[in-house]
Amino acid sequence: MESLSLVPQPTAGTSRINGDKYWYPFRLALKTQNTKIVEIALDSVQKMLAFHILTGSTIVTKIEGATLLIDEIVDYVCACFIGTKTEEAIQLQILKCLLTAVTSPNSEVHGTSLTKATQTCFGIHLLSKNVVNQVTSKASLTQMVNLVFQRMEKLAALDSKKPAEPAVYALHLHFPLFARFLPFKTSILMRPVILR
Repeated sequence: MESLSLVPQPTAGTSRINGDKYWYPFRLALKTQNTKIVEIALDSVQKMLAFHILTGSTIVTKIEGATLLIDEIVDYVCACFIGTKTEEAIQLQILKCLLTAVTSPNSEVHGTSLTKATQTCFGIHLLSKNVVNQVTSKASLTQMVNLVFQRMEKLAALDSKKPAEPAVYALHLHFPLFARFLPFKTSILMRPVILR
């Protein structure tokens, strides 16, 4: 099975280390306002994600409810970007970390976390004064979006190979012409009659 990842894959015969339990010190480091500590922590988190040590698959219980650790990781990484006040080196580390998190096959970034990651890349592109960071954020965003669409297309192809379940479509009486595009015949009352 071909992988859609941009990060290195572990070699055969090597065991995977679950480094999710090591997240807490990095979380503390990312909360500090010290530029050097944040930069080193972001670089370390990116490397741990890249080499599948930190997967983010652990469930974290919060007051709001249970989430995956990868969602918390993305939240903390995105929180390091504070607009134009963010150092250029930290901006670059944020981009590297987010790109690795989104493109890694072991960490599943979806929903709100994916939105935060793309918004952060977009924010860095708009607010950074460094041309290298602007180009990097644009390339990172492009890679993220392309990979998400590749994964969606791959899942759609897998779903199309499964036998289709009979579907019941609700039609509104105001759209009678829509009925001719359905995969089944409809009665005058617009109730579907499924043909097998």
